[in-house]
Amino acid sequence: MKIKLSQLDANPFRDFHLYPIDEEQVERLRQSMAQLGSFSAITVREHPTRAGRYQMACGHNRVQAAPGARLTEIEAVVGRYSDAEMVAVLALENLTQRGHNAGSVLDSVAAYSRVVAKAVLLGDEDDEAVSKILDTTTLARTQASVAQEGPGARLLYRAINGFDKSERRAKKDAEQITSTEIETALATLKASGYMARIVREAHREVEAIRSEREERAEAKREEERRAEERRLAAIKDAEKRRQAEAKQAARQREEEQVKAREEERRRKEAAAIAAQNATRAGYDERVSSVFRLSSHEKAFREAVLSEGGKRIIPKDKQLEFAKVVRAAVDRREHQTSKDIGSVGLEGIIQAMMADALGLQRKINAEERADFLQNNAIARINKLWDDVRRGLNMAETALEHLAEEHQKWEFKKALFPFDAEAVRRFDHTVSKLGGLRKKLKGK
Repeated sequence: MKIKLSQLDANPFRDFHLYPIDEEQVERLRQSMAQLGSFSAITVREHPTRAGRYQMACGHNRVQAAPGARLTEIEAVVGRYSDAEMVAVLALENLTQRGHNAGSVLDSVAAYSRVVAKAVLLGDEDDEAVSKILDTTTLARTQASVAQEGPGARLLYRAINGFDKSERRAKKDAEQITSTEIETALATLKASGYMARIVREAHREVEAIRSEREERAEAKREEERRAEERRLAAIKDAEKRRQAEAKQAARQREEEQVKAREEERRRKEAAAIAAQNATRAGYDERVSSVFRLSSHEKAFREAVLSEGGKRIIPKDKQLEFAKVVRAAVDRREHQTSKDIGSVGLEGIIQAMMADALGLQRKINAEERADFLQNNAIARINKLWDDVRRGLNMAETALEHLAEEHQKWEFKKALFPFDAEAVRRFDHTVSKLGGLRKKLKGK
């Protein structure tokens, strides 16, 4: 069927931050669609909550190119696809269009991680979606692991490929993403904090579903209780009905308190997990789209996440640094006509980081000199404040003495005179005069 472009929404599991739209591919598609007037049909499903709208399983580049080709609608195959099937179609499109590059694999693994995390945290062992990926592992153990770290490489390998790594030799042709690619993508997701976000979102979705189920169950229980109350009201007198209502109110309060305590416990657990995972995030996931090879991205990640790398290249500078490294790699490969391996790339990165460290040391030395100078200025300003305060106090005290001398009316005693105080005052005035000349000379 034909569907208007304005009725289409993106695949909810496609992450355009991790894997942005390929503008070059969009332009090629636009030119082709402008010449042919149409293109192959996209795959969609009806939107789960918004009537009259559709979610794309694949075909994002084609839909992006259609307006440029002056198309307002597009051919689509509408099916009933589960979340897992939407992710499978998305991953197939990623790997088919862009191959097994770091960005497409990262987006596919992230999408599968969302579906697997939600299914494991929500499901039970009788759930078909969960039983396919559990293998011999118990649900409770898998849920504990996913709640802390997110889906592991083994779990994702089984979910993506439909079989265990041990069966790879016999089913190699059916393998969509290798275990090495999955492990590399997982390392990037965890280092960047994306896996922590996926786990948090899965917790929120599961809590919302559980809350909705609990509300439905509570509504059903409430209806059953009300029916029972109506039956009892027909055969019991007013006093018995009042007693039943009192018991019912007490039971509801108790259930609400238990539910409130349970929700608070879950909230604290989720907050603790989020805080724990947030401390591990120190890598910019956008770097994966810069490098041509996954091995280059891995070498770069290990370098900037090392102890020395963290001090020199902070997270907000990693993407810019990665582009500089990629440019250096391209120049070297062009000059030598040879591909640079991981070892060669590590050498380039180490040389650049050494230059950055030297510059940082120079900046640190200049900052230390400025810091010492600012501290000295602060001390001197405080001393000047002490001088001003002392002179003001002395001037005020002398004025008060002069006033007391003028008001002196006693004939039998002389005005009290402290010779030692006057001598010290004269000495201080003389000393201040000398210091003033020295300071004025400088």
